[in-house]
Amino acid sequence: MLLPNILLTGQARGGEALGCGQATDLSAVGRRAPERVPCRSVFRGTPGVGKTTLGKELASRSGLKYINVGDLAREGQLYDGYDEEYDCPILDEDRVVDELENQMSEGGVIVDYHGCDFFPERWFHIVFVLRADNSVLYKRLETRTKALHFLFIS
Repeated sequence: MLLPNILLTGQARGGEALGCGQATDLSAVGRRAPERVPCRSVFRGTPGVGKTTLGKELASRSGLKYINVGDLAREGQLYDGYDEEYDCPILDEDRVVDELENQMSEGGVIVDYHGCDFFPERWFHIVFVLRADNSVLYKRLETRTKALHFLFIS
């Protein structure tokens, strides 16, 4: 099954390159090889590029578990203070990693977050970087004032 044309960049473990802007068959993501843990992938990119939409759709089609790090942090209060300038909580990255450790070792997970720098590299088989043109992002984010402030004003 093919998902609609999407812009993906990334590289799978082992060096297999992913195409950019191609119709990409992602239905195989998460299929279990007999000797391997089910796929673990992360979708990253700026707010508004479609990480949540794509992650949820792929999870529903593949049977993988979808985890939005922002939602996880909110539900578990995984914060380390508050940023007055941006009017938002500061993510406690160590607590997020601790919270996700068991789920990630089991595999079969799609993680949605704008970055992936603090996650252990061993967690992921593949990282998808989603991008969109700024004019498209602006239209998508017009109602998200905090994201607009972060992306276009600062």
